[in-house]
Amino acid sequence: MWICLCVVILVLILVLVSFWCGNRLLRPSYHPDTPKILHLIYLPWDKQQRLKEDWNDFDHTYERNMRAQWEPKGWTVRMWTQPELRSEFPDVWNYAVKESVRPTQIVDLMRWVVLWKYGGLYLQYDSVPHVSLERFLPGQSSEVRLFTETVLTPEQSKQNAFIDPIRKGVPEEPVRVCNQVMSVIRPHHPFVELCCETILHNLRHTKATTDYQILWSSANTCISTLYDQVGQHNPTIELISEPVRKQWVTISSRGSWRTDMDSFVKPHVLSSSSSS
Repeated sequence: MWICLCVVILVLILVLVSFWCGNRLLRPSYHPDTPKILHLIYLPWDKQQRLKEDWNDFDHTYERNMRAQWEPKGWTVRMWTQPELRSEFPDVWNYAVKESVRPTQIVDLMRWVVLWKYGGLYLQYDSVPHVSLERFLPGQSSEVRLFTETVLTPEQSKQNAFIDPIRKGVPEEPVRVCNQVMSVIRPHHPFVELCCETILHNLRHTKATTDYQILWSSANTCISTLYDQVGQHNPTIELISEPVRKQWVTISSRGSWRTDMDSFVKPHVLSSSSSS
């Protein structure tokens, strides 16, 4: 009698545990309000750091593959090129083209602008995700998900205080944050807006003459500073570690934005060259 009762109780416990675990497994790991929009941007430029006249002069294979893989799974893939960006954000586009020293700064700004307007996930073109795109979205209790590029030692941070005059002897932030992959739960998020406003300000007031000044004014170093000053103190902004980020995605980085400053050319005039 007692044995039968114990068996019944054990079965009930197992059923309840199974039901609880099943619900947890079925529950999405990302915040359910996050729009499943994947933003891609490509602005081709030539070796002289000038935007190409032929805005369509790039390999669309990656775009086609991402659409084929993720749109059947409920994702919207937005491919942003010059015509789309000019049409959707004419004032910002014109400002960016006028104030940017190199085309990469236009991309640096516009990746945050599209996230600010639509929310979702930004991924640098040609980057290879190794996990489901949902993994890149903010978690259940967060609103913004950022990713670590690398972590500096205290000695490296101090040394980098003098890596470029623009730092004015201020040590570099210990955590370098990627600007090649990030996501946000909703449009018009304050931290994303802060990133947009800071880059807009830097483009106007800092005319970069070195590669590092590009990073400082609009790219990874800029975002790392904002995370250090604001983001890390906000519990709704989460930062994925470098080891996890490397497991999840291989970031494409050709470095074509870097340039020999002895042959520096401002990129405001469109080029007819088809080189990349």
